[in-house]
Amino acid sequence: MPARKPPERRKRGRPAGGSDDLVRAILHAALDQLGRRGYAALTIDGVARVACVNKTTVYRRWPTKGELIIAAVIACRESRPRFVPTGRLRDDLISLLRDKARAVSTPRQRAISCAINTLDPSVGAALAKELRRRRYTVPRDVLDEAVARGELAPDTDTAFLTQLLLAPIFYRTLVLRETIPDEVIVHTVDTVLDGARRGRGWKGPALASKRLS
Repeated sequence: MPARKPPERRKRGRPAGGSDDLVRAILHAALDQLGRRGYAALTIDGVARVACVNKTTVYRRWPTKGELIIAAVIACRESRPRFVPTGRLRDDLISLLRDKARAVSTPRQRAISCAINTLDPSVGAALAKELRRRRYTVPRDVLDEAVARGELAPDTDTAFLTQLLLAPIFYRTLVLRETIPDEVIVHTVDTVLDGARRGRGWKGPALASKRLS
């Protein structure tokens, strides 16, 4: 019986499972270091150490830490389940805000979200552009569909309504560092929808013209 060949030792820089696992390990480490250290103190060398890869492996894919962080944030977004609307506007918005509240309320995600606000201006602008390009616009898409159904007025400023819906979530979690009671979510949705329906024809300020996620 032939002798069994000893298993090959995995080289540093090549996590088991191939390149997909390698990329996931690097991007997860990048977000972890962003939350722990902040953008200014984050280094590609440090990310490589946490991901157990060679730094050249990271540099080959993302030459700058700005590109690395943008890729990590996008990958995190894309890993989340896509929301499937039911066509019931109020129920869909409540469900979306509940999901958002859960997502940003964990200590890790709260730290990451705060750190994203400290990105270099050029990196922050590039990240916002990439998010808009990929149309990460929930709950605006749900509001747009309500306009198309005739449930909201044709000239409803859905970008501004999106800001009104999301602002309490981010303020309570990132500024006040509080949990978000479900009644706050329900009250937010009801207040915004009531205002939108009462103010038919009213448009928000020019600031709301950009698509926000």
